[in-house]
Amino acid sequence: MTPSTKSFRQLFVISFLIITFTTTAMHNQLQLQDPTKQNNIPTFNDYSLMLSERQPSLMYVSQSVHTDIFTESNLQSTIKNPVVLIKIIDNARPKKIKTLPLPVKQLLSCDTKSMVQLCSALYVTGEPVVINACCVANPKLYNKIDNKITNNTFAQQLNTYANEFYEYPAICTAEKDAEDTIQTLENTEIITITKTYTPLLADFSFFEEQKIFSHNPKNGCPNKKALIKQIIAEEIPHNQNWVTYLKKREYGNTLGKQQ
Repeated sequence: MTPSTKSFRQLFVISFLIITFTTTAMHNQLQLQDPTKQNNIPTFNDYSLMLSERQPSLMYVSQSVHTDIFTESNLQSTIKNPVVLIKIIDNARPKKIKTLPLPVKQLLSCDTKSMVQLCSALYVTGEPVVINACCVANPKLYNKIDNKITNNTFAQQLNTYANEFYEYPAICTAEKDAEDTIQTLENTEIITITKTYTPLLADFSFFEEQKIFSHNPKNGCPNKKALIKQIIAEEIPHNQNWVTYLKKREYGNTLGKQQ
């Protein structure tokens, strides 16, 4: 695939997805308010969670989407955090009931059969609910090499999406704030924008401008190591050495526990 094709893919606007971002989720390991302790909120268990086959499905999104993620489920997420689109499946029907974004950092440790607790602050069945879902592979994402199925686990599929994202960071924006989002990502040193110009006429009187996105070394996520380092940094107090902090926390230091 040529760079210009990649650039077009990165600029792909899927504004209608933003409309569907009405719920968000939390992994059972997150330190969030336990929704099961709230009064009169039903819990459902027979559900599955799979990655969406829609392309691109792993991307940077606008700050407004991260604000919605926090508003809906009290899940901390910033514009630095790439998100992935997931589908919630009602196994009793079966039927997809929701497509929603989830920060990738919450799914890094998940694989097929991992359990994830989804908290819907708005509507899935008409009322706020808590859903216990089992991670499964999306059959539409299977690939066959020499008649052998690959990418047939949740973790393999997420890793495939992640590797594509590390190479070419996709950006999903609502049409109304596309330029603002891209500019914010550049200003916060999450992405770097390189402009190229292709002549459209032989006399070079007209050019086509193309923007090619890459990860900024300061705050971008060009690989899994950088993503994990970003996640760790979010948990550490400002201006504190992260190596020292983690050592103290692992060995039971009081300061580490308090943070």
